[in-house]
Amino acid sequence: MFPRVFRVCLAATLGAPGALAAKTPSSLASVACAMTEPVIVVGGGLAGLCASIEAAKRGANVTIIDKEAQLGGNSAKASSGMNGANTEAQKASGIDDSVEKFVEDTLSSGDGLASPELVTVLAEQSAETHQWLKSLGLHLSDVVQLGGHSTKRTHRFPATAEGKPQPVGWTLVSGLRKVLETELKELVKARTKSSFKELLLEEGRVAGLRFVAEGIEEELRGTVVLTSGGYANDHAEASLLEKHAPQLAKLPTTNGPFATGDIIKALVKQDVGVQTTLMDKVQIHPTGFIEVKQPNFHTKFLAPEALRGSGGILLCHGKRFANELGRRDYLTDEMFKHCKPLFDKEENPLAAAMLLTEEAVEKYGSGAMGFYKFKGLVQD
Repeated sequence: MFPRVFRVCLAATLGAPGALAAKTPSSLASVACAMTEPVIVVGGGLAGLCASIEAAKRGANVTIIDKEAQLGGNSAKASSGMNGANTEAQKASGIDDSVEKFVEDTLSSGDGLASPELVTVLAEQSAETHQWLKSLGLHLSDVVQLGGHSTKRTHRFPATAEGKPQPVGWTLVSGLRKVLETELKELVKARTKSSFKELLLEEGRVAGLRFVAEGIEEELRGTVVLTSGGYANDHAEASLLEKHAPQLAKLPTTNGPFATGDIIKALVKQDVGVQTTLMDKVQIHPTGFIEVKQPNFHTKFLAPEALRGSGGILLCHGKRFANELGRRDYLTDEMFKHCKPLFDKEENPLAAAMLLTEEAVEKYGSGAMGFYKFKGLVQD
């Protein structure tokens, strides 16, 4: 008897927020909080929330500026996990890992373009970051192996006692927001629906910023921390995608409509000495769900790497064509080589099928799979 399988249509998507990478919050905010002036954090995703918490815990009055109605950004959409080496969760599961292996895997994935110094900081402080999150009640205790890694290193939240899945990004963002809204509510204020305009400069240093809220321009003074700038959904007249990666501009994306690179554009326009780098290196995530009834809808739900990490197999025309746990660029290239447009219609995106056994579904989380079924993205 054949095992029950789950079939999914997938397409490559731009800039998908997969596994999260977070710099240790204590080092992120230490410089900002050495001063007594207020701290202004631009961007309410994971980096911005962590910076705000650490700044407030060191006594700073913090204002978060975010152009959306709710904090979270693309971090809230991330669903595969957060990497770490030598973590408590790895040790509890008997997983053999090291900072050196984490650095080696990350530099390999970067094809020589990554900064060894920054990668080393990321790897060395990853265990501390996980402990910091645990101290806030956010324990990423489920560890799996995903693409580009030589061992189990990607940390996730286990399902609740009732079997309810806990999406990584949403659970992290919700937990950090709760800290800000309870323990630190007297020190942190969020200004949503507020768009960054430019930095305030005095005697050669940043003294604050200007922003626009409900059509009115305002100023805030203090230490500025910039934690936003993604542009994978930028299709405006001065599109950063069209400028730096025009060959990718027509691909769909899992990024929210807010990912338009506003901060980068504003700082370049203001000419404050900011330099951009590697702007053409826009990551393509190999798997985004195709809604079969509207296959060309530009924004896709992410089909996270954790699906493949749980045992999902990719097929084109009934044949497995690649290592599902390979790097994202490798897997994307293989899809372009072997797959054809959905229903063989040229106007449709290239499509692969993903098969998951019941065992793989249980490993990933049957509750989350139920959501995908409800959305019509997965079929029994």
